[in-house]
This record gives sequence, structure tokens and C-alpha cells, in this order.
Amino acid sequence: MILVLSAFAGLPCGFTPPPFTRPVVPKSHGTELEVRDAFGFFEPWESDHFAIKWGPDLSPSDEDLAHLASDLETIWARQVDDMGWLPPAGSEAYKLNVYLASTGGGTPEIDFDGGYVWVDDEGFPYIALYPASLDLYDNPAYGSLAELAAHEFNHTLQIRNSAFSNNRYGPFLWEATASWVVPQTFSTEPHPGWGGFLLHPHVALDMWALWGDDPSREARQYDTALFLHHLTEQQGLGADWLRDAWLEAAPEDEPLAYFDASLDGGLRDLYLDFAVRYALGDHDLAGLYEEGADELARWGVPDDRITEKVPWDGTAGMVKPPRGLRPEAFAWNHVTWLAVGPGTVRVDFAADEAGGFGTPAALTPFVAHQTTDGFVFHAPGETIAVLAGETVHLVVVSVPENAAIDERFGYQYAFAADVEPPPLASPGPHTYTEGCGCASPGGSVGWVWLAVVLPWRRMREGRDTHGRP
Repeated sequence: MILVLSAFAGLPCGFTPPPFTRPVVPKSHGTELEVRDAFGFFEPWESDHFAIKWGPDLSPSDEDLAHLASDLETIWARQVDDMGWLPPAGSEAYKLNVYLASTGGGTPEIDFDGGYVWVDDEGFPYIALYPASLDLYDNPAYGSLAELAAHEFNHTLQIRNSAFSNNRYGPFLWEATASWVVPQTFSTEPHPGWGGFLLHPHVALDMWALWGDDPSREARQYDTALFLHHLTEQQGLGADWLRDAWLEAAPEDEPLAYFDASLDGGLRDLYLDFAVRYALGDHDLAGLYEEGADELARWGVPDDRITEKVPWDGTAGMVKPPRGLRPEAFAWNHVTWLAVGPGTVRVDFAADEAGGFGTPAALTPFVAHQTTDGFVFHAPGETIAVLAGETVHLVVVSVPENAAIDERFGYQYAFAADVEPPPLASPGPHTYTEGCGCASPGGSVGWVWLAVVLPWRRMREGRDTHGRP
């Protein structure tokens, strides 16, 4: 079974839903869609495309129901009518059921604060929301019900063709896409919480995990939306490109391999550009994502944005980065050195030939000298003249052809520094000058169950190999 989370926090697992079969429905001969249900009879609150339902244990207000119905119709209009996604299966004849779950009377169950998408016994998708979600209309401090609904609705569109559903690596894209589509739906800026992705740049791009696992992986798939935003908006591929991937890909396709095959020039150069820009904070959303990453770090999420900080007098020859932080596939490391006085520094680099499980490595080093005017890039081995307060960065990006889950790729580096020493003693941990986006000194087969929990955050991956682009 493939188990897929859906936008925010930890949720129970262990369900084995039935294999998805596209329902056969009659053509609707009028403009009015019918209401149907596999869970029993409910007196619904109806809109053009949705039937909102609840059990006897809840007494929602007409005002809240009207708000939710209005939000759902806005979401439909944007994602289906404007963005061109195919509508949910069965919606040519029936309204999509949206349940305020665990409210008795046969309503679907939910035991976490959030929502999920599944298919009922008749093969139709439905949305389940936790009953207190309506309170968000009066107290939006913990998030927006409209955003939660937009995320979940997109899952009903994704399962129309079941793309990327029949492999170990698809779940990250299911959740990243449903997170990415929320600001697309409401014409807002990306969520600052996506910056949590940057706290763990050594973790492979397509990895995903449930709550309660390695904190560097927990629910990271939601924050990978920033990579999709980078491709669609900052790289100009456009929202239609991502939509078309969902309409055209097969269940067996692995996302990164599919992207690599469908993009002119492949995925690697785009990822290299992404990794360097986001490591250095050299892009137009750096402040926004740094805000989110800093907030999560204050909550105790491990902060590995900086793999190592080199002492002012450099390294004593070639050294290796910490074993647990070495980059996986489609991941990076970031090493920094701060000049305490004028002088020179040379950055040397040597990559291991293979990863920890024997996969041929493909490590690309980038040496960036950060001055008050921005970044100047140098080849490894070049001598760089520096002034006091300037930073030299080494960003090591891993883009192998293949890799195993948890496989890390090693290397050695050296900073040969010749600068005037500080007046008294070596400085403490340094901070970075304005312009750097890393200001925080941090050292199968089956169907999918799609869920989202509020507020968002972070399955241990079994070891197996998989093809990468």
C-alpha cells in the first residue's frame, strides 16, 4: 500500500483502502447534479458541486456551512475552471461529498485535527474534515479552513488519473503539489512554513515520512512545495506544466524520473540552480522562507542549513563532513567560512567515487565569495582575496543517476586560509552578512490515503534502490 499524507502534521496509519476503480456513472442530462452517498442518508448542505454532510453529534451553523460551501465553490472554480485540472471522478453526475467527520450517523472517522481524501465503497472520492474545522471561521489563528479545503480538493483531482501512485516515491509529489496549489488557488504568496524544507537540505528531494520519525524527515513532503514553486514560477515552467504532469503520467512513473524525461535539458541543471540559490538565499523569496525556517528551528526542529562552519584559520588539510549530514540524492551540503581580517583563502574539494551503498556519485561543488555587492563564484582551488566580514561558501550538490534510500555521498574539502588573526581570540560562532539566506547558525501497490493535519509538520523509509533521472 502507498500511504500519503496531506499537508500538516502527524496522523494515524494502518488502513488498507480498497484498490481504486474509476466509477461508472450515467451522463447528467441537466445542470443539476445528484446527491449520492455510500455511508447512509444525510440531509446535506448543497452547493453547485458539493454536498456537505454531518452526523447527529454536530449542529453546525448555517453561516459556517454557507462559508464552507462558498469556499469550496471558489476552489473548484480556480483549480478546475481556471487552472484546467480534470474534475473529480463521478462529478459529471454527482456532487462531491464533503464530510464533517466523526460526528455520528455513519460519517467517516477522523482522529486528528485536519482532513483527508479517500474513496468510498462505491469508488467515489470524498473529503473528510475534522468537525472543529468550522471554528476556524471564528478563530483563524491555527490556519485557514479554505486552505485546508483547497489542499484536500486537489487530492481528489490527483486521483482522477492515479498518476505517481504505484511507487515508493510518488507520495512526496502528491503532498507537495497539494501544498503548492493553495497559494495558486487564492493568489497569495507561498507559505513561509515551506522554509522548513531548507532545515534539512541533506535529505533527498523525493523522501517523505510520517510524524514521529526522524525529525529531519517528518512530513517534509509538504514543504517540498517550494521546489515546485521554484520550477513553475521562478524558472517559468508555469502551472500548466505541473498540471499536465498529473494528467499525463502513469501510476508507475517516479516523479523525478518523469520530470527529467519531460523537461528540455532534463532536471539536473534546474536542480543545481535551485540548490545553490536556496542554500545561499539568492532568490526573491529568501526572506519569506528564512522566516518560516527560523520559526520552526525555535520550536526545536533540527537546523542543518549549515553543514559545518570552518574556523577562522581554516582547516588542517582535507576534512570530511559529518557522516549523518552528507548529502543523499538530489540534496546538498553547505559549508561556510567567515573572514575575520583581510587575506586570502583557497577552497579545495575531492568527491568520493561512490555513495555508501556503492552508487556512482555525482557531486558538484560551488564556491561562492559573498561580498557587500553579492556573490562571486570561483572554481575549487582558486585563491580568493577577502576582506574582514566577508563569507566564503562551499555548496556541494548531489545529483546521481541512481541511489538507494538513505544512501549518502561523501567528499573531502579544505579551506586554506591566510588572513590577519583577530585582535584577541578567535571569534565565536559567526552570523552571516545581509543577503545570505542562512542567517541562523545551525549546526507496492495499492491505493492511497490522503490526509492533512493542522498545524503542519513532519515512516521510516525501508532500504531499497530506485532509478533517478
